Amino acid sequence: MKKLYEFLEERGISPTIQRLKILKYIEENLKHPTVDMIYQEISKEIPTLSKTTIYNTMNLFVEKGIVSELCVGEGEVRYEINLAPHAHFRCTECGNIFDVELDLKIFKIKKVDGNQIMHTSVYFTGKCSECLKKKGMINE
Repeated sequence: MKKLYEFLEERGISPTIQRLKILKYIEENLKHPTVDMIYQEISKEIPTLSKTTIYNTMNLFVEKGIVSELCVGEGEVRYEINLAPHAHFRCTECGNIFDVELDLKIFKIKKVDGNQIMHTSVYFTGKCSECLKKKGMINE
């Protein structure tokens, strides 16, 4: 926890117990959690924790460049700590989201038809290997 404490202090963020627990959870759970997922887990340890605190903390972490938001449709926002360029795969069966390592150099263009590109997102959907195994569609 000391390392996380220092990490937040270095970025000008007051390292409250709630922020430390949220950051620890995000670092240990690379499943692109939602605020609800974070709340369900951390409220077991901190029963007084509110979703508002988590929303505010996640907004602060996004603002400080610690995490990024991943909008996956239907207004659902997930968060991730992996800030390196990569794509995503979402399983349409279980809803899990996985990082996909791709060479994104092809997307390093700055303009398309006179429009300035600010952000590039590559997003695949399909069925993950675990769901395919459960349905007997692939062998282990």
